[in-house]
Amino acid sequence: MNLKEILIKNFVNKDETDNLFNLIRLNKLIDNNNIIEKYVLTNIDLIINIVDKNSDLLEKFKYKNEILAIYDLYKFISCDIVYNNPSNNNSSNNRKLLDNYINIMLKYNFNENDRAFILYLLYFIINNKYFKYFIEFKFLLTKTIQQIIGVIRIIEFNLDIYNYVEFLDKHNIKKSKLHFFNRDKYILEYIPCVDDDNYIKFKLDRNYNFEIYKNIFYDDYRLEKNILGNIFNYNGKYYIGEYNESIRVSECLYLEINEFNINNNIFIESLSINLSDILKILNGDIEIKTTYNGLIVNDKYVKNNVYTHNFLKYGLRKIIYELNNL
Repeated sequence: MNLKEILIKNFVNKDETDNLFNLIRLNKLIDNNNIIEKYVLTNIDLIINIVDKNSDLLEKFKYKNEILAIYDLYKFISCDIVYNNPSNNNSSNNRKLLDNYINIMLKYNFNENDRAFILYLLYFIINNKYFKYFIEFKFLLTKTIQQIIGVIRIIEFNLDIYNYVEFLDKHNIKKSKLHFFNRDKYILEYIPCVDDDNYIKFKLDRNYNFEIYKNIFYDDYRLEKNILGNIFNYNGKYYIGEYNESIRVSECLYLEINEFNINNNIFIESLSINLSDILKILNGDIEIKTTYNGLIVNDKYVKNNVYTHNFLKYGLRKIIYELNNL
């Protein structure tokens, strides 16, 4: 942390926001790292202060739209009608409203890969248990890679990574084992134990290479998934570069196939594959792979060299049902 960051942090901690914003107004604290903006975006008191009392400064801010979105959402949620009336908070209109604000925050300086970070940020800024419930539910639906990019943003915005991991832990039955900064090569190694039937872990190193491992039980079958890849930054946004995913069926329940069909190795027209090849996949002898290279072309993110096994477009449960009824 350099001297400028220490000065800004002291202003924030001592609640000397008037002095802080006066220095910004005099162009004494603006730099390429947008340090002050990140403090503002993650602090509801600073957001309220700058919008209500120092709105002339907003034009200087890269995160102007995001600050205004959080301000508007906070004001709406804080009003008596919403805050004190549970029936209003359960309405689909409020959920749509929340989706709208999330989409605004993902539109300018963030992208869809930041969904986990934005949800985490909103969860701790707003003070309404009904909206917190909506946010928490939406966070459960985020992808692991989005949660990993959330780790990068947490560090970038000088937030407490321990609090972020505790938020991840809220969705797991057992506490995780953690390895933080300066321990080997990893920024974070996150190893939660969801329960006896499900296991997920991920690692992120200092070069933004990541590893994801999942072993998940889906009633009819168990899948083991390994993902290796890397993340890159372009114009302040994070994207997936190399992506290599392999899936193996480690256990398949309730699969009963007529011996005649096995011996004759019939061709399954609906799946465009021979029965023997299907059984190799369902028995875990073959990994199903998905790979691509992500890059920026003419300021747009594209995927090159995409390979996806055709088998993935069919649901495994549907395939098992179809094979049992041959």
